[in-house]
Amino acid sequence: MDIVLQGEMDGIETAREIRTRFNIPVVYLTAYSDGEILERAKLTEPFGYIIKPFKERELKINIVVALYKHKVEKQLKEGKEFYENVLEEIINGVWATDKNDFVRYANKGALKIMRKDLEQVVGIRVLKDFPDPFKPYYLKAKKSMKPLYYKDIPFNIKDGHQINQSGWLIPRIKDGDFNGMICTIETHD
Repeated sequence: MDIVLQGEMDGIETAREIRTRFNIPVVYLTAYSDGEILERAKLTEPFGYIIKPFKERELKINIVVALYKHKVEKQLKEGKEFYENVLEEIINGVWATDKNDFVRYANKGALKIMRKDLEQVVGIRVLKDFPDPFKPYYLKAKKSMKPLYYKDIPFNIKDGHQINQSGWLIPRIKDGDFNGMICTIETHD
């Protein structure tokens, strides 16, 4: 894609449309390399940016690499969507924290059990905002870095209603360090 095109849209706007509507990778081939144009072009997530004059071999290599990167990106996106869909359809609750104990994910099952919206769960800190009966189990799993099953912990939810919850706390470990927790949750009313 050249940056300068005849017509209402320039190459950057055209590339944005192509990427958005058709998910086709774009490699820019242009004589323009000033900062403002480069910043605008970056926002379209191009797979390459070649400055004129260019060699045919350089263009071919960039196209081959762009097509390969696009294929890998598509596979990663499809894999991510698959696993997100699986997690969302699980009836039991699944939620996860990061290494600083902030909730970063909660599936529909977890939100239904907790009787909360996603905005009320994602971003809260477990050791500050969760009920006290739960915290020692979380800390024990975090410290031992081993899966821990918790059973029949009372949780107060909306309108003073209380339910007993059980589930697994499974530490995520990266390079030998705690990297967050995968938590399951089920109720026993």
